Amino acid sequence: MYSITITQKQFDELNKSLSGIFEVEYVHIEAGETHLECVNSGFGGKTIGTTGYKFTEEQRNNISISLKGKFIRFGKKHSEETKRKISESKKGIKLSEETKKKMSLSQSGRKLKPETIEKILQKRKGKPAGMKGKKKQTTTCPHCNLVGAKSSLKRYHFEKCKNYLNPNSLSVQI
Repeated sequence: MYSITITQKQFDELNKSLSGIFEVEYVHIEAGETHLECVNSGFGGKTIGTTGYKFTEEQRNNISISLKGKFIRFGKKHSEETKRKISESKKGIKLSEETKKKMSLSQSGRKLKPETIEKILQKRKGKPAGMKGKKKQTTTCPHCNLVGAKSSLKRYHFEKCKNYLNPNSLSVQI
């Protein structure tokens, strides 16, 4: 991979010339001419990959031939030993807050099939629900001295407390 250093002026000139290319691209997209080389199938490249594109039989055969011999695990399962090794390699790794947020967002809005829900219920039958019978940690709001469950106060109260001074919204007028 090569890299070059350019000045701000050179960057601005390059940006101006590229904007003309994008305008031409929009004209082609509006006209429905997305089959042309270097033209996205949607404005701003919104569509991902080949979504909605119908491959010809010849293209499908070419893709099939190109993938032959490649290591693809569709429909295959790892052995118990391999699962154990993967598990061991993942232990102790700390995930960043950004990664945790991405993982959370990827699961939001996920709908489970009724069969899956039934399997989960059968597996949990006879086991106590999450926090049932356990003491919740309590904490006190430093702004108004409200006492409550730590997780609830952290999620719903602390930054919304009427006595809370947000350091990002403070302004000094002279």
